[in-house]
Amino acid sequence: MQLSPFRALVSLTLIAGALPAAAQSFDALTQARGWAHQDRDFSFTFFDSATRSLITWDKGFGVMNTLSLAKLKDQPALWLMDRYNNAWVVAGDSLYFVTKDGKVDRKDRLPAEVADVAWDSQTGFVLLYKTTTPYLEMRDIKDGSVTWSHGQKPKKGEGVSNALYRVCMKVLPGGDTQVLFTDGPSLDLTVLSGKNGNPVVRTAFKLNGQPAPTLDFNKTEPGSLCPYFGKETIYSAMDSTSLPAGAAPGLNGLLLAKLDMSTSVVTMLPTGLTPDHRFIGVVDGQAVFIKPTGGLAFVAIQ
Repeated sequence: MQLSPFRALVSLTLIAGALPAAAQSFDALTQARGWAHQDRDFSFTFFDSATRSLITWDKGFGVMNTLSLAKLKDQPALWLMDRYNNAWVVAGDSLYFVTKDGKVDRKDRLPAEVADVAWDSQTGFVLLYKTTTPYLEMRDIKDGSVTWSHGQKPKKGEGVSNALYRVCMKVLPGGDTQVLFTDGPSLDLTVLSGKNGNPVVRTAFKLNGQPAPTLDFNKTEPGSLCPYFGKETIYSAMDSTSLPAGAAPGLNGLLLAKLDMSTSVVTMLPTGLTPDHRFIGVVDGQAVFIKPTGGLAFVAIQ
């Protein structure tokens, strides 16, 4: 799905002519709201409640695609696009497949509500559930079938109301993928093979030479995990109040934890933003956030 600048510009010209006027006028810089997460081609897909559409937007080229969810009666919570501009949409404890022409092609009941989702267009997509201990399913991006799972599948009614864990996917230089997820209230991550779910490693990050601190999620849910594509780095957003006293002296508000996978070192970075900003990805050396009032904020990162 990655396009060269020339191909992307030509594609944008062709696509824009076919987009509804409402989609063409959508400006993510001022209108983006709710949930979103960066795709491997550095685009983002936002839900526009005014038009009830998923709108795929790129920082350099603007609106790239639009998909109507008018035929989906439930409120979408999480979503991802496949390479053909169809969408997998999570709503409550249901998973929907919506074709590029807006048809709701299938609906699957899930074992619990979903806390987070990560994907790779070649490997599939991972659903991380709202459960007391981490439970993940890798699903085929073509038909939504479960290809592997990790953890104890919850029984009916065993889910929890809050998201306790987060997940992301990382592409290795050779093209293989890994699934990384938080498995407790620290910054340490469990790493699984994206191909079969086999354990690879559990990280043991250090902050200022000490083991990664235990975080307090009683006041707020954990922030998103976002990989810096092409680098050995994962970024995690967090409210400074979730850190124990003295863990990040002088830093307040919304922070980014830079998790260096090659050295197992954590660096805390200030963003200058309030904790109600939503971290959604990293583009061109900048962390991208959705503002609580709508629109995007960009913060330079190391």
